[in-house]
Amino acid sequence: MNIPADHALVPVDGPKPKDQKINWIAFFAAFILAPLVPALLTLPTLATGPGALIFAIAAGSVVFGALPYLVIGMSCLIDILQEHGNDSRRIVKTAFKATAIIGLLIGALMAVTGNLDLGGAAFFGTCALVFGPLWASIFSALYARFDRAADNKGV
Repeated sequence: MNIPADHALVPVDGPKPKDQKINWIAFFAAFILAPLVPALLTLPTLATGPGALIFAIAAGSVVFGALPYLVIGMSCLIDILQEHGNDSRRIVKTAFKATAIIGLLIGALMAVTGNLDLGGAAFFGTCALVFGPLWASIFSALYARFDRAADNKGV
């Protein structure tokens, strides 16, 4: 008996959709600017005492989050853009999951090695859970804007 694929009880792997084309100029511009935008937006808060802490956290996250953002963030963003296009919801979810997994792995490593000084790790992990998805959403918005601008110019 020949059952059509859309009525099969077991999902049938259909042909894989063609990979999305990434606008690399828009990608790298958005990738570099995404962490800088929160720091630049909080720059005026330096004029007030408590605002300096807000700026310090935003600017510090750029410094301390640079390596994970480059290694893990870039690979996740490239994969999502190739497979699903600029799906901002998927990008933000993936950023949150990636930072949560990294935090859990660091916590497990600290527990296994016996280094239980979790104060700094908890602070950076909490910042990562906030700034990872924030940077991802900013990346998605900037990428869409830059890609749209390139399409309008005929590039």
